[in-house]
Amino acid sequence: MEIAIFENEFRAIKTSFDGFNLLYFDNKLEYKVFPSSQDFGDLKNLSDYAYVIIDIDLSIKSTLDGFQLLEEMKRLELDSMKIMILTGHIAIKDRLKALNLPDYPIIPKPISLTKIKDAFDFYGLSL
Repeated sequence: MEIAIFENEFRAIKTSFDGFNLLYFDNKLEYKVFPSSQDFGDLKNLSDYAYVIIDIDLSIKSTLDGFQLLEEMKRLELDSMKIMILTGHIAIKDRLKALNLPDYPIIPKPISLTKIKDAFDFYGLSL
């Protein structure tokens, strides 16, 4: 299963995702990391991924921040995909609601295996 991860500081959280992959997927989970929105290319191709994890605070070098990326996915009618938000923001749910975006599952920072699992469980993935 392939997952797209938009995160500019993935090295800081890689250990958590590696542990999650080992514990729940026997290291069969494949994630591709994109430090900025433009590193992905044509966003229409996001539908090739089973899940999309988006850090709200992407690099300042990123054309789109996480909110703008979510809005672009909505415009492209990709917002029904299995999307998870990666963030350290406390009021993220209020911000999503204010932008008229769905109530996506949140993986709060600092990250733990349980928090990653909870986000996947939101979509009914039985682990």
